[in-house]
This record gives sequence, C-alpha cells and structure tokens, in this order.
Amino acid sequence: VDFIIKVMTKHVHRYINRGLFEKDKITFMLMICFKILITAKKLTGTDVGAFLKAGAGEDIKTARQKPQGNQFNFIDEKPWLNIIAFSKHTFGESSVPNFKELPDLIQKNQPGWLQYFEKNDPENYPIPDLAERMSQEKEEMRAFMEMTLVRCVREDRTLVAGSKFIASILGQEYIEPISYPMQDIWAESKYNVPILFLLSPGADPTSAIDDFARKKKKVTEKVSMGEGQEEPARKAIKACMETGGWVILQNCQLGLKFMEETEQLIISLSNPDTQKPHEDFRLWITCEPHNRFPLGLLQKVIK
Repeated sequence: VDFIIKVMTKHVHRYINRGLFEKDKITFMLMICFKILITAKKLTGTDVGAFLKAGAGEDIKTARQKPQGNQFNFIDEKPWLNIIAFSKHTFGESSVPNFKELPDLIQKNQPGWLQYFEKNDPENYPIPDLAERMSQEKEEMRAFMEMTLVRCVREDRTLVAGSKFIASILGQEYIEPISYPMQDIWAESKYNVPILFLLSPGADPTSAIDDFARKKKKVTEKVSMGEGQEEPARKAIKACMETGGWVILQNCQLGLKFMEETEQLIISLSNPDTQKPHEDFRLWITCEPHNRFPLGLLQKVIK
C-alpha cells in the first residue's frame, strides 16, 4: 500500500504539473504536502492556517509593540506582526504556544536576528535561538516550523523555503523540472483531445512538433491566427479530419473567437452520434495565456 501511494503521488504530480504555469508549481506541491501531513496527523489545519495567514489577524494597535531603538529598524511592521502570531501559535498537538518567548529573544539577541534577517538565503541558515529546540521535533514538524518562520520574517523567500520543505517531505524529485517528451504527449492525445501549448515569452514549440511529425511521417498544416485567418483554419481542419493529418493553429490569442468555434467542434467530436474523423487527426494549438480563452476547451485539451 505504501508503494502504491508513492507511485500514485508521483503520477498525480507529473500529470497536474504539466498543465501549471511555473509560478504555480510550488504552490500546488505545498498543497499536496499539507494534505498528506494533515491526513497522517503530523500537521493540523490550524498549523497550515498559521503558515498562510501569519500575522494578518493581528492588530498593530493592540499587539505587543516592537522593541524601541534604531537598532530594531530592520523589522518592519508586517514581519513584527507575523512574529507575534508565530509566538502565539500552538504547533501540532502542543497545548501551549511553542515559541511564546520569541519577541523577547529577538530583543535580547538583536545582532543575531539582524544577521538572520539580512541573509540573502535565510532558509539555509540555522534560526537564531530556536534551531536547537526545533531540531528536537519530528522531521516533518521541524521542516514546517522552519518554513513558517522564514515566511514570517522574510516573506520574499517563502517559495524558496517552500521548495526546501517539499524536498524534505516528498523528495528532491518533486521540485526538479520535469521533461515531457513529445512522444508521451502525443500518445495521450486523440482526434477529439487537442494539445495546447501555453506559451511563455520567446517560446515556440512549432519546430519540435514538425520534427516529431516527420518521425511519424505526418504532414502538418499550419495556420497563424489573426484577422481573416478563420477560414484557412477551418479548411485545414476539415481537410486533415478526412486525411488524418495534423493541424497546428499558432498564436491563438489572436483568434479567440475561432477558439470558441473550435470548442464546439471538439464537443461535437465527442458525441457518439457524430461522424468520426480519421483516427490519426490531431489538433495542436499554441497560445499565450489569455483570460478569454474558452474554459471548456481549456478543460478538454492536454495542456
């Protein structure tokens, strides 16, 4: 069972990761990690809430005041409220706050905390005054506490600390880039399941599709979308549906109206009463991210 869980986790990761933007991949894997640890009763939902909200629920007027003096100028208002919230939280099954003396420790050890705050990568250094105590916790809780503290004092390093946390919980492979060979992507597609490449600036998968098409002995019909290109696109799709060819619709953010038409076509091809096209027909779409891209088509394609 343990082996099945590990394999299924890996499959889910690969499948979902493929269709996510880079900026969202760490967030998704953090969600997976939190769910796994909560289910295993190694974290609580309140712990995750403390990580997500930090000091958002604290009021600067009623919260304990930041230590006075210019030597504490390195702590802004928001990180200070985060620190207060962190010091009040009871992690795991603890009955009392684990780090209630944290504000006092910062006041007593200003040089150590100043140095920690100003590190380029604080997530890679021991936490002043707390490292030894955190090391006595179970591995998962220790990693979570460290990430949460980094999120509290250096919010700009949260995703990097999150990557380190994911690696410690699930393994290094879950934060490394994954390659998706064209062969594998094609193998999942069908005549009624198009392939969509969401483009980042400067990216163009057309040559990779052409290279793969040559290996499969397929001819590709290309239409670069824009004003007046709807009719050529219709003709190319109609011809390739009959012959089993491949159509590449490029830069479809310039032809969103035609994407709505394509959505209806794909829906109709899934209808058992509709005459099926040639089994080898494939539709490849390249498009920059656009919030008006048809949602139904987005859900139907391989991203």
